[in-house]
Amino acid sequence: MSQKDEQETTRQTYDRHAAGIAGRFWDTDLSHIWEAFCGMIPPMSRILDLGCGSGRDAAVFTALGHWVAGMDFSMGMLREAARRAPGNYLQGDMTCLPFAPASFDAAWLNASLLHLPRQLAPGVLAEVREVLKPGGVLYLSLKEGQGEFWEQREGQRFFTLFGVDEVGGLLVEAGFRIEWQWVEPAEKASWINTLALRK
Repeated sequence: MSQKDEQETTRQTYDRHAAGIAGRFWDTDLSHIWEAFCGMIPPMSRILDLGCGSGRDAAVFTALGHWVAGMDFSMGMLREAARRAPGNYLQGDMTCLPFAPASFDAAWLNASLLHLPRQLAPGVLAEVREVLKPGGVLYLSLKEGQGEFWEQREGQRFFTLFGVDEVGGLLVEAGFRIEWQWVEPAEKASWINTLALRK
């Protein structure tokens, strides 16, 4: 299956099962991560929520006084976002961001890159760096592990797993300085969490 087919199949799964997927994750409490992220950005920041899904995190940041642009490749998830957390949303491909350079103070990529083939990750991080202001903050979370696989749950979804050192290397190569990185165990997998600054 080609990279384009992998992305399209995953998109279709999210479109068809958006309500169920959104409902499953809506009440997930990331307050310790939201607090760490917001503690690194100025008041009333412009935040790019890339892979915004149901708009849960965008709603948190908006309530704290920030301006948020949420972007996702699934129209189904964006409809859920518009219903659950009205805001500024658009459909788009994270490999080619439709924003001017230095448009944002911060970028939030929570469980976003994990649906792309590994070889696309450097390009996405380069795109994110381009739209961040110098010194802009990036939050990135990825599942820890090795390899790429398909998950059969509510349809097919493609996943890529990453190692801690691999994530660090990707960020440094893309022009970021890592400020804080930690791994949190979860029910089925551990998550690599990183806060970094655009050089």
